[in-house]
Amino acid sequence: MFQRGVARATLLLTIMAGMSIAPRVCKGDALPVLSAREIIEKVTLTYDAVQTIQGRFVRDSIVGDETQRVIGTFIFKKPDRVIIHNLEPREQDVTSNGQMLWLYDKKDHLASQLTIPPGNEAIKDQVGIGALFAFNPFFQMGHGYSCRRIDDFDKHIVIACKPNSRSASISRVLVKVNPARWTVAAYEIFDISGGLISQTKYEDMQPIQGASWFPFRVETKLQGNGKRFSEIVRYSRITINGLVDDKQFEFSTPKGVRVLDKNNSINQVTK
Repeated sequence: MFQRGVARATLLLTIMAGMSIAPRVCKGDALPVLSAREIIEKVTLTYDAVQTIQGRFVRDSIVGDETQRVIGTFIFKKPDRVIIHNLEPREQDVTSNGQMLWLYDKKDHLASQLTIPPGNEAIKDQVGIGALFAFNPFFQMGHGYSCRRIDDFDKHIVIACKPNSRSASISRVLVKVNPARWTVAAYEIFDISGGLISQTKYEDMQPIQGASWFPFRVETKLQGNGKRFSEIVRYSRITINGLVDDKQFEFSTPKGVRVLDKNNSINQVTK
């Protein structure tokens, strides 16, 4: 699952500009003496308190000298309900109620629907569901990694996590935790040869309705096969834990729109 998160970031989100979080000893202010497991539990509690997020985003994807900008709005409700409405450069909607996924292109009058098999995250990854909200890498790693606290750096705690599977293409993940908020400030992913795959940084943390963890700027840098990719996502108009009706996540096909059922390769026009 975490490896897929790396791949989807090349299409969408994640983060960091020229910052390495290789461990250094932090002299001065003492940080909490806690184990990696205790730290991860505190971070998890912070993010578990957030049940819904709504807002606006501007996403700049940069490859070489070319920059593609996408502007849109989103509504996310745990565990897996989401609406992403892309306004520019092309008006498109992504809607999921957790069981079904709908993609709607207003200009082409085309909608695609797909049933999401239980436990299958790959489909949602392909359209970026979850990537916009992947602020906790410990959740993405799940139980497939062994983690330990390795040092303190710049008033932050650094946790090193290694995959339990020998077949994994990732050798380790370094996560930088802010103990003042118990949030993730940054993380880095390394391949099996020790080379850096991606860097992620969460910036401009602002308090939102008592949840003082939301990063209004997220930057990603990815590299591999001689190619480099970066992405900056800026958020605004954020609302956390507002009332969100589940009915919003049921897509209603407009009249005259052609519907493609991806599961059965069926074409039909809504009357």
